[in-house]
Amino acid sequence: VRSYTMYGVDRNLRIEALRILASNWKTREDVVKHLIGFLTNTSFHIRRAVIGFLGDMETPLAIEPLQAAIGKEADARLVKRAKESLEQIQKAHRQK
Repeated sequence: VRSYTMYGVDRNLRIEALRILASNWKTREDVVKHLIGFLTNTSFHIRRAVIGFLGDMETPLAIEPLQAAIGKEADARLVKRAKESLEQIQKAHRQK
C-alpha cells in the first residue's frame, strides 16, 4: 500500500492509499511518521487529506508536527483544518 503513496502515482490513488494506511495501521509509529512526512507535500490535496487522517488517528505523535504545520502553512483552509485535527487529538487524550 505504501508504494501507492509516492510521487508519480495519481493523486486520488495516493490519497486513498494514505487513507488505508491511516485507518488500518493507526497505532503503528512507522505509519504515523510516514503520514507526517506528507505535511510538507507540494500538493494542497495531499496535505489536506493527511491533516485530516492524522486527526482521525488521534495519535499524540502528530501533535508537534501539526503545530509546526499550523505555523508554516500558507493556506488558511489548511491551518484551520490542522487546528481542528489538533483539537481532535487533544480531546481524545483528555477523555482517556
